[in-house]
This record gives sequence, structure tokens and C-alpha cells, in this order.
Amino acid sequence: MPSLDHTYSMEEFLVSLYNRLDSENTSKQAEVRQSLEVAERLLYEQGPIVENQRKAINIIATHQINGAMDKVRVPLWYIQDQQVHYDHHLVDQVQQKTYSTSTIFQKIPQGFLRIATNVLRYDGSRAVNTYIPSYSPVAKAVEHGKMYQGIAFVVNDWYATAYKPLFIDGKIKGMFYVGIKEPLSGIEGNFLNDEHGDIINILSQLFYKNQSSSSTVISELIHMLYSQENKPGGNPILTLGLKQLIILLIQARGKGGGHTGHRDYQLVSRMTYIGQYIRFNLTSDLSIESLAEKAHMSQPTFFRVFKSYFGQTPMEYINRERVQKASELLKNKEKSVTDVCFEVGYNNASYFIKQFRMYYGLTPNQFRKKYPVTNLSRGH
Repeated sequence: MPSLDHTYSMEEFLVSLYNRLDSENTSKQAEVRQSLEVAERLLYEQGPIVENQRKAINIIATHQINGAMDKVRVPLWYIQDQQVHYDHHLVDQVQQKTYSTSTIFQKIPQGFLRIATNVLRYDGSRAVNTYIPSYSPVAKAVEHGKMYQGIAFVVNDWYATAYKPLFIDGKIKGMFYVGIKEPLSGIEGNFLNDEHGDIINILSQLFYKNQSSSSTVISELIHMLYSQENKPGGNPILTLGLKQLIILLIQARGKGGGHTGHRDYQLVSRMTYIGQYIRFNLTSDLSIESLAEKAHMSQPTFFRVFKSYFGQTPMEYINRERVQKASELLKNKEKSVTDVCFEVGYNNASYFIKQFRMYYGLTPNQFRKKYPVTNLSRGH
């Protein structure tokens, strides 16, 4: 750890680092505004969101900060007869056309629930069924019909963001998000040199008394951070330190598996695992029998729990994952439709085309013409 004799030089360094990050974030916010325009255009082209109060699903919603879980029942949303929940095609289009992640949120009593997203958890899975609490500055702004634009905490990191209300029948029923990760997460690789050492060690001098990784501490730190950023003449070292400390605490909790006394935690863990297993093993045996065995459940219990958790039967979910993966592979013109068919787990091209058309309203070849190849090598 750097000696206390170097505290002043460290402060100068951190102030300089903060100013550089602040300048980069100003540039990123301009990118976010452009991304929002692209997202709004794509959403408009898809058609209006329709809410069907007669069709609803039960969801176990997870607080994005403290991990608390609540069972909620939400009405299904549709765009041109296509279910919005867990359909990531639109948000993935935004990501392919811009540098931004994006999310569709649905309003619930606890806040705003992610129902389609390409924001990822630490395990690499999409952060669906997580929610932003109603007391957050983002939720408060949107509930008053205002757009929130600025730095916000998104699942496990800080992003330059824009959140805009989604109106259905004249009422705020959700919101749409676009965001670009702050460069803070890349501080060590991009900005630090041997003279200043490890940013974690520098910050540990400022926050060495904070040993708790409890959700309460994280929530309080985030609240403090928002207050600090909105305060005229705020302390840049404190702002920078709070952001990094929050990330470190969230990471520590994530690596440790977290802790919750909620009775549904084990169920959520099993369903999360099954969802990931399906996603990464589309060509494997995905029968109800094999999946139920992996979840350590009887087949009837597995079927019931799966449908309650995902809002779809296992086969509907598997077909959705396969055709969504196919939509990505079709952007590679070197792959034939038959190649894609087998690569996503189908063994019959006619059945694959039928499922693809049911999902997208287009055949694979029509889809390929409508959504030409984009530059998939761009990162954020």
C-alpha cells in the first residue's frame, strides 16, 4: 500500500483522474443521446406496445442492489402479437446499431422491472427479472413523466445513461433505457502506472474502515454518491472513491454468492442455472426429463415452476433461444440457412423455418434481407 507521505500526490492524481473521467463521460452522454434516438426510431418502427390485462405471468423480481426477491404478477406486453417479455431482439438491435446496452422496463409496485435487456449479470446471463427500486433517482424522475439522463448504477457497474418513460393508454407503464459503461471499470488498465500503484490500494486508504459488504451499506453508499454528484462543488476524490468502492463491494458479494433468507432463493438459483444451461447447450438433449433431472425436480414440478418463472413452457423457451441465436448467425452471409438450422439445435430445416417465421414473422432468408449484416466487432 502506498505510504501516507504520498497522500497529497495521490489526491492530486485522483482529482486529475476524476476530471479526465468527467470529460469522457460528457462525451459518452452525447453518444447516449444519439443511441436513444436510434432506440426510439426502432421502437416506433416495431409499432405500439399493447398491454393484455387478461394474460399475466408470475415473476420473482430481484432488487438490483440488495438482492431481495418478491413475487409479482405482471400483465403481458405485445408488439404486433409478439410477446415483449424475454424477447431481446429489439434491445439487441439497438446494441448492434450503437455502442449502447438497452433495456425495456415494466412498472411494478417495487419499481421498474427489466423484461428485455442485454445488460449482463456477473455470470454473463441477461439481467432480466431484476428491478430498479422506486426510491432511486431514475425511478422518481420517470414516474413524474421526465427523462433521466446522467450517471446511474446499472446492475453491477456505473453507466452513462438515458431512461425515458413508456406510455401505454396514456399512462406510464414502463421505461426504455440506453447506456454506455463508465470508463471507471477500466481505470487500472487505462490510467494507472507504477508510480501510483493499484487503485484499490489507494482507495482502501480513504475507506479502510468500511469492511462490511452488506446490502444496507451498498444502498447507503449509492445514495451518498447520487447526493455527492448533484452537490455544487462536490469533492471529486469522494465521488471517485464512492463509485469504485460500490463496484468492489458488489463484486465481492457477487463472487461470494450473496446472502438472502428469502424462501425462493434456491428456486431462483435453479431456474437461473437451467436458463443458462439451455442458452449454452442448444444442440444438447433438452428434453423435459433431462432438464428436470438437472434441476433436481420431478417432471411435473419442473414444468410448473419453469412456466411460472419464465412465463413460457420449456419448449417455448428453447425455441425462442434457438431462433434468437439463429437471428445472430444469419448475419454471417457465409452460413447457409441449413447450417444455421443445425447449429442452433434443429435437425429439420422445414421445422426450423416454421418456428423462425412464427417468432419473427419472416423466413430466415427474408430476415437476412431485412436486417443486413452490421459491424458486430464494435465494443463498448
